[in-house]
Amino acid sequence: MRGGASPTGASCRGVRRRRHLFSFRGVASLLLPLLAAMCLVAPATAADRPLAPLDVTSPGATLRSFLDEARGVEAAFVAYRAAPDHEKLRAFDRRVARTAGLFDTGVLPHAVREEVAAAAVGFLYDILLRLPPEDLSLA
Repeated sequence: MRGGASPTGASCRGVRRRRHLFSFRGVASLLLPLLAAMCLVAPATAADRPLAPLDVTSPGATLRSFLDEARGVEAAFVAYRAAPDHEKLRAFDRRVARTAGLFDTGVLPHAVREEVAAAAVGFLYDILLRLPPEDLSLA
């Protein structure tokens, strides 16, 4: 056999290249640019993270969270009413469900939890809007 050819006709060069790719140097050469790009990305703010948990550390924080989320529900509803479409309806439903998570509905039957919590969001926000603004200054 001449020139290092194997009996099967395949050269060892391809095998060496594959081994080199999975070596430390090969893996590092693939991951290093990826890690550098991840470091350049700006961290997300709380407004960019819709899945961030609501602040329920105290009654005042819970009230602030409720008011902020209820304002978002109101804005989503106004946007949906202005130009109804499926995506705006889904955004509205997500905001209502997130705000409804502030209520303890554990004693209610599973079949009515979402409906009762959504109604409670609307009723409580309506009541809070009727209060004078200075009463909510602590919130």
